[in-house]
Amino acid sequence: MDAIPAAKARGLQVVIPAERSGQTEFIFEHGDDSGDAIERADPDAVKALVGYNPVADAQRPQLAAEAIDQLAADGLRPDWWKLEGNNDPRRRRGVATAAAPAAEIGWLVLGRGQDRESVTPWVKAAATAGGFMGFAEGGTLRTDSFTALLRGEIDDREAVNRIANAYLDIVSAYRRAALPRQLRRKECRVSTEGPR
Repeated sequence: MDAIPAAKARGLQVVIPAERSGQTEFIFEHGDDSGDAIERADPDAVKALVGYNPVADAQRPQLAAEAIDQLAADGLRPDWWKLEGNNDPRRRRGVATAAAPAAEIGWLVLGRGQDRESVTPWVKAAATAGGFMGFAEGGTLRTDSFTALLRGEIDDREAVNRIANAYLDIVSAYRRAALPRQLRRKECRVSTEGPR
């Protein structure tokens, strides 16, 4: 918990998970004490990762869009949807079309602990889709560095450098992919503006 006050002291926003990681069903991280744990941490936001499959068939990619539509119809409207990456443009558009209007802010790419080589194309693909706001790739970008640190193969400074560089690699990939879209938007604004 020392990291949270330190982050707040530096003006950073803090988001903490409510769920226990890696479970097939939602389980609160702190059990019956979860409410108190969240209040003690006093985060800016609380993240809850919930798996929902409307037909219990993991092999159908369009399920993400169907699940969002069903949950939104029942009144669920989170700040962000945290969605697994997808390299298929048609399916990506379908999920983005469902997620963007059904969230207060937008949607994020979830790394699911995959390696950087798998996640980077997901982020690049998402950068061209509407409503995409960023990525949630914590385990993807830090696991190898933490493992090496715990084994004594690297020191704290090297672990920090590796994690920072991993994040920067993903951000750079996103920016390169998003740049053509941003330029197109700018060109549209310039071409449609009349004389002042």
